[in-house]
Amino acid sequence: MAISQEDFRFVSGYLYRESGINLTEEKAYLVENRLGELCRSIGLSSISALVQELKVRPGSEVKQQMVEAMTTNETSFFRDVTPFESLRMNIFPELLELRKNVRRLRIWSAAASTGQEAYTTAMLLDMNFARLIKDWNVEILGTDLAEKVLERSRTGEYSQLEVNRGLPAQYLVAYFKKKASRWQINEQIRKLVRFQQMNLLEVPSSLPPFDLIFCRNVLIYFDDQTKRKVLNTLHSKLQPDGYLILGASEVLANAADLFERVQRGGSVAYRKVVKA
Repeated sequence: MAISQEDFRFVSGYLYRESGINLTEEKAYLVENRLGELCRSIGLSSISALVQELKVRPGSEVKQQMVEAMTTNETSFFRDVTPFESLRMNIFPELLELRKNVRRLRIWSAAASTGQEAYTTAMLLDMNFARLIKDWNVEILGTDLAEKVLERSRTGEYSQLEVNRGLPAQYLVAYFKKKASRWQINEQIRKLVRFQQMNLLEVPSSLPPFDLIFCRNVLIYFDDQTKRKVLNTLHSKLQPDGYLILGASEVLANAADLFERVQRGGSVAYRKVVKA
């Protein structure tokens, strides 16, 4: 379905306000493809009809459907494996030593999509540090703007293609069982992870501080102003001795005063700059 310049300006402005995603005009084809598919699925004749629905009924369910349609949900188990090796070899041993008296570890997978990052972290802890964290309070939170992908995350069910993408054989054998044509993560691992719908632009003040935060391949969709806002939030939610993990191609831009870049094993992580 084609989109007019006027409708594109409305959609891009609406999406920016609701999610912080910055769509430039060269992405008009992406809007046409994704919103065209949405229109067909909900019985609207055109993108203009969708825009009119958003204008007349801004609080309708079409709002969430449009935002979710425009959100990229690309993830896999052990994605970009180097950060997880750094977790296993460097970051987790350090955090577990630091937290041995309180015996609590809080981890946040922001923009969790269908849950592979959060579950990878849970499996990594169980596979390598189960004896150390026995009787610990381990909390892993996965959040995403799109409720539809979180519904999938909560089931812990994945296709053959999804478990083939990056999941080592020993993890498949140890933590998954076959369920018809799909694979499901065992209950022990699922209980370690909680999923919640959350907009990174509207993180509740009640959210506790975390020892480890993943926010990978998210900042690339934001302009500098929105990046700064999100990184300010992550700064406020990270423990002073905790770690932030970004995507390999992401940089702090105008927020270098908030975090310092540190090398941990073969990967880069970020530590919180504590303001005086």
